[in-house]
Amino acid sequence: MTTRAYRHHRTNRYNAMVTVGPVAGVWKITALTLLDEQRIDGREALAAANR
Repeated sequence: MTTRAYRHHRTNRYNAMVTVGPVAGVWKITALTLLDEQRIDGREALAAANR
């Protein structure tokens, strides 16, 4: 029996409202509300990575 590894990469862009606050003397994310999610294509992902 032969098994092949398969990898599939996707790039998504997220827009979120992130709330931070002090927890035990350090800043932590205390809430995250996802507002939007978009799958972006390879060219757009490459451009975003180079910003």
